[in-house]
Amino acid sequence: MFYERFIQMCESRGVKPTPVLKSLGISPGNMARWQTGASINSATLQKIADHFEVSIDYFLSDDLTDDDLQRMAENVKISGVESAMVTAKNYPDFVNSIMSGKVISPDTLKRVANYLRCPLKFFVREDNSVLDSGREDNPRLSDKELIIDILSRIPASKGYKYLQVTISRTIADNLSRNGISLDMLLETKIAAEKARDLYDKTTDNTKILAFTNSDLIRILQHFPITYDTLFTGME
Repeated sequence: MFYERFIQMCESRGVKPTPVLKSLGISPGNMARWQTGASINSATLQKIADHFEVSIDYFLSDDLTDDDLQRMAENVKISGVESAMVTAKNYPDFVNSIMSGKVISPDTLKRVANYLRCPLKFFVREDNSVLDSGREDNPRLSDKELIIDILSRIPASKGYKYLQVTISRTIADNLSRNGISLDMLLETKIAAEKARDLYDKTTDNTKILAFTNSDLIRILQHFPITYDTLFTGME
């Protein structure tokens, strides 16, 4: 399956398979093996998926329709709902393990604001829909762990998504202040549109996406910084 999808992707992008592999440091000799059904290792697969800016699902999933494949090959985004359905079909245990987030307590929000060194009002929409005065703070989590927890959740309300985006805005600002430009960030293979939106202070918080924990790990693997740098701008 991988070989056919790889060839299809190259054809749709107007590139030759051999130069693509060479540019990624992958031996073109692998193509003969893949053509006969040999499996591809995960690191090589991720390199190729990152190069074409598509999910590894494009190359491996049996559940994608021809229309999905064509749109992904042309680098046309499938919707969040469609993407979630594909992921759910292929990785049900992973999806079931993800927690959702809808509201937080006022005390939790104060901890977020204090730790990130930002005004409390920066993190909430005008309707304060993310706040639940009846909800208790979780003192078992450190401030750093609390931020990681918030970004790891699927937003189940507009207010929670807004909170995640504003936290991500703060992270982007801290990266910039520490000399990590947008172009440098894009080298980590984080989704380009998301990164550009978060670095652009004029974009609407309600219309953009937040960093995920996977994004943060990519950043930490690529640059000599820590979570403290991401969240506070300081070591």
